[in-house]
Amino acid sequence: MIFQILKHLSDTLQEQDIRLLTDRKKVMQLKGEEFLRRFCLHILPKRFVRIRHYGMLSSTRRKELRDIQRLLGLNPPDKRIKKEWKQICVDNLNYNPDACPVCKGRMITIKTLLPNFRGPPQTPVLTNVLVNV
Repeated sequence: MIFQILKHLSDTLQEQDIRLLTDRKKVMQLKGEEFLRRFCLHILPKRFVRIRHYGMLSSTRRKELRDIQRLLGLNPPDKRIKKEWKQICVDNLNYNPDACPVCKGRMITIKTLLPNFRGPPQTPVLTNVLVNV
């Protein structure tokens, strides 16, 4: 089937470069194999999902998006305010992680245990074991 596709593909492709922001089209000479190679670059592996923001939601046009929001009467935040995870819990979930679940008193962090990155312990390799019979 792939050979049939390659046989019927024309060697001239017409494309529009959206970065130029004009209606001018470019003509490109490609072999069928090269076209298929470029096309297959867009195929994602199984269980992958493509998330793409384009147009005015693109990260390169963030300033323009803020201007549009102001024109619509919205007050977009100029800069994101970084919040601690505990404050997010209090504001959004009505849950205070510093409050004791029993007496509702304030809990204090005494020690934070960091994860152990060593891996599992190695099993000893037994060599030259003598067995009494």
